[in-house]
Amino acid sequence: MTLVLITCRPGNVERCIEEIGNVLYPYDQSIVFRETVFKGVVLLETRLDPMEAFRIIKSSEYGFVERVVPFLEAIAGADLEAIVSKAIELLYKHVSNTGSLDSICLRIRVRGLRGLSSRLYSMLKKELLEKGIRVDNRSGMCIYVESIGELFGIAVLGNREDRVH
Repeated sequence: MTLVLITCRPGNVERCIEEIGNVLYPYDQSIVFRETVFKGVVLLETRLDPMEAFRIIKSSEYGFVERVVPFLEAIAGADLEAIVSKAIELLYKHVSNTGSLDSICLRIRVRGLRGLSSRLYSMLKKELLEKGIRVDNRSGMCIYVESIGELFGIAVLGNREDRVH
């Protein structure tokens, strides 16, 4: 199963789930939404490829959905070295499809584990710099690392492509 993280304003989770469900159900009738202990954060399970689910979700307009991040890789446990390694691997896979890359932005949101986001950011930035890739928030490409407790999801998307308008 593929995981997709969805965020909405707290108090609007049911409406958010309904909006996404209406869009995705024709493509996958086995979708499951899992509310998390974090307000406004929902995990979607689908049989679709993560980027296919992402494209379908992003093809519609919503009133309650704020962000959508497909988990191209999911890692259970807060093994920062494994997360950094997978993020770099995903980045190189993406770059091999799109061409060269001299800068990248990092968007890291760690929920429920204090202090890990800054450590993860530093480790990832150091690894990228060693590979000749600078970290710049204005870059067109971005590595997203999202966590819900000890479940970490990683994606490589366009900068701010996670936003739903």
